[in-house]
Amino acid sequence: MNKKIFKIHYLRNILLLICILFILTGCGDKQTNDISYNVENQNYENNATSYTNEIELPKQEVASFYTNIYDKTENRMNNLRVAANNLSNTVIKSGEIFSFNETMGPSNKEKGYKEAKIFDAEGNVIEGYGGGICQISSTLYNAALELNLEIIERHAHSRKVQYVEEGKDAAISYNRLDLKFKNSLDYDLTIECKVDENKVYISLLGNRK
Repeated sequence: MNKKIFKIHYLRNILLLICILFILTGCGDKQTNDISYNVENQNYENNATSYTNEIELPKQEVASFYTNIYDKTENRMNNLRVAANNLSNTVIKSGEIFSFNETMGPSNKEKGYKEAKIFDAEGNVIEGYGGGICQISSTLYNAALELNLEIIERHAHSRKVQYVEEGKDAAISYNRLDLKFKNSLDYDLTIECKVDENKVYISLLGNRK
């Protein structure tokens, strides 16, 4: 074989070898990319699963109660709406003791309350700031009874009220009379309170398991 033919064969073999290496290198990159993509995909799916597990389930109504409004004087209706707004969205953690007075604070003029009819200790009807909010506390008390929650403190009025049966009311007087109950359930509770022209509504919401 002469030198010219030898060089041609030699160059052809070199080119063939280069082509083979190029193909092998390209396939290797593709395989690596595929593996990387699969790993990233798997991580994304794992993250998505983790995220889904962390989403809080929607709350559902677990108890409710309403009372009729008989005294619809302007100041009393104002007090009912102010109290309902202050009480709504209150969360009672599992195992926590709820206090109406601690949650609501004093029913004074600074908080938007007005003077309306209240009962004094002897059952006399007098005017006082926050008159009417005992209907809110009494409605809440009956909603708590629907769930058989442990009642820590509850007081009857000095005379019968119209909006609940006798023995089902819960009188409130800041620093004197309170409504307290324990959330003995294994999930948190959220209080929703609404007032319209005729009724006071209390709903207790939770993620019942």
